[in-house]
Amino acid sequence: MKKFFALFVMAVLAAAPAIANEATKSSTTTPAPAKHEAMKASESTTTKSTTSTSSTSSTSSTASAPSATSTSATPSTASTTTTSSSASKSASSETLPSGLKTLSGPKGEYFATASGLTIYTFAKDEAGKSNCTGACSKMWPALAASSTDKATGQFTIINGNQWAFNGKPLYTYSMDKKAGDLNGASIPGWSVASSTSSIPAEKPAH
Repeated sequence: MKKFFALFVMAVLAAAPAIANEATKSSTTTPAPAKHEAMKASESTTTKSTTSTSSTSSTSSTASAPSATSTSATPSTASTTTTSSSASKSASSETLPSGLKTLSGPKGEYFATASGLTIYTFAKDEAGKSNCTGACSKMWPALAASSTDKATGQFTIINGNQWAFNGKPLYTYSMDKKAGDLNGASIPGWSVASSTSSIPAEKPAH
């Protein structure tokens, strides 16, 4: 019995180093499942980092992109306003003598007295000379100029006491009773005076 026990002890002592070595290997080796989980965690971290970098780059690009603002309409608007202003100015009262003004009617702007009576021209007149005399002058009074009035722009004074525009003598019509009346415009030979061309008369009326 003692002999058997001695053999058993010797066998245990002989196997002890091998058992200790296997225990050491087992404690330092990462189990396969744990290693797999560690790899998945590493890949997840890399993916998140890449996504974050891409998002930051996109946001930076959007913030730095210049804003496109169209200004092409401004010059066009300014041009239209300037043209309109020039057209209005050409028919305005900037060159009108004192006591005259412009009014607007169906055919555009025309000249009028300070009280609003329409001013006319006579087709039979010559440049600087009135041919409306006698009964004609009573129906169509000459647009009188005072001794203190002076020529201005295209307005001149003929015969010492009558206004003319572009050399054409100017008149009012006795049948126009209130401001804006244009009764004389329907009389052949007579036209409303304006800065634009007048309609030729067919024949004079007295």
